[in-house]
Amino acid sequence: MNLQHLAWTLYARRSELTVRFSISATSVDDLIEKLDAATTADRNTIGGDAVSLASSKAKILGVFTGQGAQWAGMGRELIASSEFASSRLLYFDSVLQLLPPENRPSWSLASKLLNKDDIQEAALSQPLCTAIQLILVDLLRACGIEFHTVVGHSSGEIAAAYAAGLITAEDACRISYYRGLHAAVACGEGGKAGRMMAVATSFPDAQELCSMYSNFLLSPSSISLVISA
Repeated sequence: MNLQHLAWTLYARRSELTVRFSISATSVDDLIEKLDAATTADRNTIGGDAVSLASSKAKILGVFTGQGAQWAGMGRELIASSEFASSRLLYFDSVLQLLPPENRPSWSLASKLLNKDDIQEAALSQPLCTAIQLILVDLLRACGIEFHTVVGHSSGEIAAAYAAGLITAEDACRISYYRGLHAAVACGEGGKAGRMMAVATSFPDAQELCSMYSNFLLSPSSISLVISA
């Protein structure tokens, strides 16, 4: 018996019953012995774990995308058909218009999506992707659906932080706008294109690294760091 094939069949090709019982084993012989014991003994005496699916609350994982998943007119049908989605998008536009005059966008989130404009550049895609994901989170909450765990990739971390209740929707709009705005102008000497870098380090170590370059300042306007403890 190929245990990998058996595990796949039990996982994906069997009916989901109301109670599941799992056993941890270190070898095939150990597994056979514990399965035999499970048919004759109290499950509490053989180290297994039983889970009642009928009574347990579903745990939903929310995965939030960064730049690259956008397309012209994304969310257009949702905005046109949902008064709630439309009003939220207009509200997000009003939040951006409260930024300092020199930073305010000359465009609106609603116009870019409804007109199916090209939104490939970071200054557009990041706030737009964030706005759509905020709306989806709000719609799910209105239906009584909450995430147990969230994870975000790149700028998707902004919407993930909102879904986790760590930042407000207003802050999410502002963060995504400034992140996209400054990502668009980030470059090296002579206009050389920048690159994304993931660093597993502490904030003090990152400051020390950045201080090695006299023409580089560690500030919100020049770098975005995600510190992984």
